[in-house]
Amino acid sequence: MFGFPLLDVMIGLVFVYALLALVCVAANEIYAGLMDRRENHLYAGISNLLGEHARNGSLRQKVPYDRSPGPVPPSGAAEYGVVDAFYDHPLIRSLNEKDTRPSYIPDATFARVMLDMFAPPLEDSAPANKFDRFVAGVKSSLPVDSDLRRALLIIAEDAGGDLAKLQAGLVGWFKEAMNRVTAWYKNQTQTSAILISMVVCLLMNADTIQIVKDLYTNPAKRTVIVAQAEEASKAFAGYSAGRVVKSVPNQDAKQVVDNNLTKLEATGLTWGWEGYYFSLECFSTDDFRHLVLKFLGIMFTAIAVSLGAPFWFDMLGRLINIRAVGKSPEEKAASDLKKTGPAAK
Repeated sequence: MFGFPLLDVMIGLVFVYALLALVCVAANEIYAGLMDRRENHLYAGISNLLGEHARNGSLRQKVPYDRSPGPVPPSGAAEYGVVDAFYDHPLIRSLNEKDTRPSYIPDATFARVMLDMFAPPLEDSAPANKFDRFVAGVKSSLPVDSDLRRALLIIAEDAGGDLAKLQAGLVGWFKEAMNRVTAWYKNQTQTSAILISMVVCLLMNADTIQIVKDLYTNPAKRTVIVAQAEEASKAFAGYSAGRVVKSVPNQDAKQVVDNNLTKLEATGLTWGWEGYYFSLECFSTDDFRHLVLKFLGIMFTAIAVSLGAPFWFDMLGRLINIRAVGKSPEEKAASDLKKTGPAAK
């Protein structure tokens, strides 16, 4: 049923998309690391959560934080804000990554830091007074018109004097904020993923039209790529099911790029722009048509690649299963012999 080459062409094309998607994901990781994107998003989310908002592109207005007993400084007079105090806390500094702000803060750590900022341990205070000291610390350390002061007092009121409920309220408040930060980060990552996919596909001359033509007209090359696709499908079965780490450190990301570029070259398909020549002096209608098709082929590849590696590896597995079902008895026998070896006599 599936003995025609069209299915093998689809498998080869999907395999190429999957490898290119891995390259683009890793390139996006490298870009995010160079731009400190995760820690910047987290910092912006923490700043918004603690009341230091930036409106209409203006600089963030610091919320004064009085670290010593006494009257609260006038609004705008203090250079040391509550976000500064939060990031200067020892529990947060211990999460710093190579002299940069942390890119991840556990919710339990956030609650402990907030409690310690407004109710630090005192030698002459019993642990049972910590809830009351927290409420008093919020009132004495933050301006009356502060959004953070109001939010913390609401959480404390809901806790009804129970320190455990107060901690749970702080954790829940932080989790809700981090869900919004995650959504912001995903939106920006998706935008950059599309742009990076376009750049990678353009630099590599990854033209879907040309790839399909090469696969369809070259049976030997097609056979090699299908074999590579079957091996990759087994190796990345967990990836398509979402059972892998979604982000990788920069060093690993660079290795992912190198490994998958090597696999793309091993397919035998033509990559890059070597041998292409463009000149306006001898530009003809055929050249223009070829250029338009080339642009459309590369853009189609970029859009397809931006769907992500898990999507394409899942698709690859499905196509390979269809191909296995459609094998003729002779093909199945040959495949089984290849897997198990000759029967022992």
